[in-house]
Amino acid sequence: MFHKVKTVKPLPGYLLAVSFENDEQKQYDVKPLFDKWDAFKALALVKNLFEQVQVDVGGYGVSWNDDIDLSCDELYNNGCKIGELNVQRVITEALKNQFDSTFHMAKVLVQICPEEIWASSYNDVPFWQQVFHYVYE
Repeated sequence: MFHKVKTVKPLPGYLLAVSFENDEQKQYDVKPLFDKWDAFKALALVKNLFEQVQVDVGGYGVSWNDDIDLSCDELYNNGCKIGELNVQRVITEALKNQFDSTFHMAKVLVQICPEEIWASSYNDVPFWQQVFHYVYE
């Protein structure tokens, strides 16, 4: 079953507000596609291209040009109900910032660690090995 698109509106942050013929409304985050498919990078690089999104004939998807389009089922199945996407983005960004800060601090500590500590052991496990397991497990 196709979930045909009725309208699409570009939003800030490379989001699409999509309404479907069944009167459901969803937001779709296009940003992750920039890293997944090269064609989608143009939406960020070409000025005002993202804002040119249109509903395809028959409502079977949306498109920007002949190279960049999304099917109606992609939008429906991977879109979020209005408001849910903002919560997901906030949580994702908070977690990313926390991990980035943690790994930055670990990097600084490794860089300033005195050689005698780096080469020492705790419970017969070398300190450098404990740091490795902290970072990679």
